[in-house]
Amino acid sequence: MGEGIDLRIYNELVFPALCELSLTGIAGSRLRQDRFTSFDPEDAGHPTLSGLLSEDLTSPKFYAMYRSRTSGATRAVLTFSSGDPALVENRVGDGRVMVLLSHTDLDWSDVSVTGFFAPFLHRAVRYLATGAFGSDDVLVGRRVTRSVSDLGVREAVVDPPEGPAQTVWAQQLGDRTFWVIDETDQPGVWDIHSGGRVVDRFAVQVIRRESDPKRVDPAVFEQLFPGAEVVF
Repeated sequence: MGEGIDLRIYNELVFPALCELSLTGIAGSRLRQDRFTSFDPEDAGHPTLSGLLSEDLTSPKFYAMYRSRTSGATRAVLTFSSGDPALVENRVGDGRVMVLLSHTDLDWSDVSVTGFFAPFLHRAVRYLATGAFGSDDVLVGRRVTRSVSDLGVREAVVDPPEGPAQTVWAQQLGDRTFWVIDETDQPGVWDIHSGGRVVDRFAVQVIRRESDPKRVDPAVFEQLFPGAEVVF
């Protein structure tokens, strides 16, 4: 959010196209920097926030912030210690929208000069750039869970990069519903189809750990190739 915005214009013209969010006013004062609010450290479950609200990092100080109300699918993924939404997220078509309800200007907060800002910005850009298809840091061989966007759909088909497709069913895990792929045995792009369209996509990457350079015992080769002449 920027400086000096017209709340009415945002509420009537901007937000209706992006998210179910309504600004109700401004809390705090840019002139009283001895009074501030911080992020709630309990809100660390979002992919862009993992490890950034730990005790080892000082939470940014916000001297002023926008008060707001959310509704529908728009949710607060991070709140201020006052309980007000700090960062909200919503899906729009094949993409996502995130709104920070303050300002990076030093009159409003010190967020831009803390250890939180750079890694959060990097993660947020990557997270938003993946659109509705989520993150792409799955390693080959891992079990994958993907959020079900249409709760009315209970069955989907998963297409690996090569080979036959497999059918998966929506599973309830806690208060959310997921597609569960027990094993991803191939690197490459995997598609999840439902209702005649691609509803999710994720990339499976090879494990980037380097090979062990330790010399292999000749007995290992003799066991692998019995009767063969092994020359070193």
